[in-house]
Amino acid sequence: MAKNSPAVAPEEADLSHEVAAMVDREPGDQVRCTNIGGNRYRCNWWSARRTTAADRGSSRGLESTELRVRKSSLLVVARSGERLLLTELSGTSSYSS
Repeated sequence: MAKNSPAVAPEEADLSHEVAAMVDREPGDQVRCTNIGGNRYRCNWWSARRTTAADRGSSRGLESTELRVRKSSLLVVARSGERLLLTELSGTSSYSS
């Protein structure tokens, strides 16, 4: 008697770009979202690093050092028809397109 193999769940679409386009942002923010499994996404809000007095006169490094993560959130994303529903896992924010 052969064992039946478990059913494989259909692969869900990666909604990273749609999620990044919908979240609130401040002027100059670059938002990057990454699917971390299932319907969960990590979103980081990158902004220009503010220059402090200690930074003055120092040499400029790689471009990546000019940005910092201003905010980071773990979101659960659900599709309802054509709409996306975003909920922060902390439960403090909710978005809807």
